Amino acid sequence: MVAVLLAAISTFTCGRANADSLKDRLSALQDSVSVLRQHDRIGEARDLALEILRLARADSAAFHYVLFDTKLLISTLDFIATLPDSSRQRLAEAERLEARTWHFLDDEWSPRRASEAARKAREIRRRILGEDHIDTVRITHLAAVVTRYIRRCPECGADMRQALRRARTILGPEHPLIGRMLLNLASFSKAEGKFAEAEPLFQEALAMLRRTEGPMSDNISECLNNYGFMLRVHGDYARALPLFRKAYEMNRALHGEAHPWTQINARNLAVCLNDLGRRDEALAILKRSLELAEAQPTEKADLAGRLDRLTKLYFLLGDYDRAEATCRRALRVRDYWHNRVHSGGMVSINTLGRILEAKGNYAGADSCYRLALDDLRNQPGTDPTLEAAYLTERAGVLYEEGRLREAESVLEEAAHAFDVGRWRAAVDWFERASLSAENTPYRLLALVRVRLGQPVAAWTAIEKARARVIVDRVRTRETRRISPEEREQESRLERELSRLEDALAQALSAASGDGAGSTRADSIRTALADARAAWSRFELELSRRHPISEGHPLSLREVQTALDSHEAIVGWLDVSDEAYAYVVRARGPVQWVPLTATGTDSLPQAFRRALASAPASADSFRARALGRRLYAARLLPIEPQLRGIERLHVVASGPMTGVPVEALVTPNDRYAADRWEISYAPSATILTWLRERPAPQSP
Repeated sequence: MVAVLLAAISTFTCGRANADSLKDRLSALQDSVSVLRQHDRIGEARDLALEILRLARADSAAFHYVLFDTKLLISTLDFIATLPDSSRQRLAEAERLEARTWHFLDDEWSPRRASEAARKAREIRRRILGEDHIDTVRITHLAAVVTRYIRRCPECGADMRQALRRARTILGPEHPLIGRMLLNLASFSKAEGKFAEAEPLFQEALAMLRRTEGPMSDNISECLNNYGFMLRVHGDYARALPLFRKAYEMNRALHGEAHPWTQINARNLAVCLNDLGRRDEALAILKRSLELAEAQPTEKADLAGRLDRLTKLYFLLGDYDRAEATCRRALRVRDYWHNRVHSGGMVSINTLGRILEAKGNYAGADSCYRLALDDLRNQPGTDPTLEAAYLTERAGVLYEEGRLREAESVLEEAAHAFDVGRWRAAVDWFERASLSAENTPYRLLALVRVRLGQPVAAWTAIEKARARVIVDRVRTRETRRISPEEREQESRLERELSRLEDALAQALSAASGDGAGSTRADSIRTALADARAAWSRFELELSRRHPISEGHPLSLREVQTALDSHEAIVGWLDVSDEAYAYVVRARGPVQWVPLTATGTDSLPQAFRRALASAPASADSFRARALGRRLYAARLLPIEPQLRGIERLHVVASGPMTGVPVEALVTPNDRYAADRWEISYAPSATILTWLRERPAPQSP
């Protein structure tokens, strides 16, 4: 067996450059060792491990980590060889489960199955090898990463940190696996909304990966991209830009300009340039991406996916006619109109709706959005947050047509789906809540209610739209003091949901043209609906047993009770090309004032940039001029509502996020800070809650 594998590997690497050939050969040998371990052929696996040692010693400087890992591997194989047959077979099963984990991630993209396989492998290795064995440490880390893809997992962070500590003990402080673990932990912290915790982890991961993997690697480019993405989410475009640029240049050098990873980096770079007002540079990058995409050879298997990517590029460039034609072609390739259930065209039909909406064809857009919603709801394991996004897009069309009551009804449905989704949140909820603030239903719902003359209901909606409040509500799940029995029941219901979702996916795949298969799929769909209802009832009962008052937006009366007569809460609502300011005082209704500014206003961003370079006299003069214009656009219209006010609590959102309101300049050429005492709060609810908390006791 070993001789056959070595011959195959030698043939595989024939004709390559020496360095690449050795690296490829070592990688192939490592894969072969795993295959042998999966079949409990420990002696042959050890022989291959010795061959890895022999080859790696030929360039020990370049492959010293391979040498170190292989020595650990040989020690593990020697230990396994002493175990009883039953234990060896269980470890072989764990090796197969780990291989299946990667298969479900890389080939099928089934995170639920990957998570289940990884957790089973972890339990086997814990029992036989112990908590501190490197194989157990690796699978514990992998299980935590994968589980985070499918649900909120408070214990995942603890597992990842513990695995990192143990890996450092086993591998030493400098090892490529440590860098990868740091990257995953940083991404996890980012997903949890823990920016202050995530940033130093990204920086440490980047430094570690550069020391252990050299100046360029896939892990380094991923770290740069993820770190930049987090900074962009927080509006720190200036710091995000060089990270996106480095990730793009690295992947271009490693994989070529046309590689999908390089093009993802290119799009991120273009978006960030556009955020900074450098539209011409952004368009140049997007146009180059389009040229590369159009030049790629077309294969039938990838044609629809390639057309989807072209559609996105045309849309970003504002070429809606070509975007529509390309999108319709993608739908034809998928045979969407005759085989909607199996065509995979849900995203394409929703994209067509966006294109038609951009062209002003609201009736056509509404039809597309309805189809996309139907397709989504017929899928197993419907993501409620995606359903909320689709409903919100449809409501936007109704709003544009002036059908405000219908839009409000659809948005209330979207809000319900959105709130259900936060309890069953998938990966990167922080990104969904923060980056996708424009796509949450509450902002548009607030705008619709303003237009319908419902000021209090509009304010309640915008309170819920605040990303911080929503993230806080989601994160309360992990702090509930529920009993072990309740936690087990919750896990059991979630496992049953996962099982039925997987069963429905398999049944739908097998049901094409098969009447019996369709009947079975219908039966599973009914069982899945019952399971979802049971899960929802349990979560509702759980929330009754363990109420969480902090997570719910407070009423207007509760907020006003915490204000004195000289205080006011000020905020803004920016949606597309409309903007409003609102004022909440200690007494009276919420006052909404329309603004001439728009949701796409670039003035706040220009003001922030000018302040950043203000030490130069010319820049200081420009900053004051921009501050005067921004005051006129955002505060001057609500001056009548602020008579007698001495203290402003600013709830910033949209374009006003990160703007130092105290630096705005009044018509009398004074700073706003000279007129009011100004503070900031994530929301009126959080402001009130913090005020009601007892002051900490002195030690």
